[in-house]
Amino acid sequence: MTLAHKLAEATGATVLMAFGERLPYGRGYALHIEPLADAPTPQAINHALETLIRRKPEQYLWSYPRHRRPGGVEPPPDMA
Repeated sequence: MTLAHKLAEATGATVLMAFGERLPYGRGYALHIEPLADAPTPQAINHALETLIRRKPEQYLWSYPRHRRPGGVEPPPDMA
């Protein structure tokens, strides 16, 4: 995750960390926004992201496209 670091370094912009907290019973979202506390290095951004996730781990949704097939690769015969 280096894009935010590179943009902040090139522009001097403040890096903001944000997440939307789902409210119970479909009542919408609470938006949490705060500036990055440290210099915007990739490590500081990853640490800040981990800190946000630890605040509301039940709100964190992670997925990984593990079943994607790389371009040019044919699937095995039993999965075609």
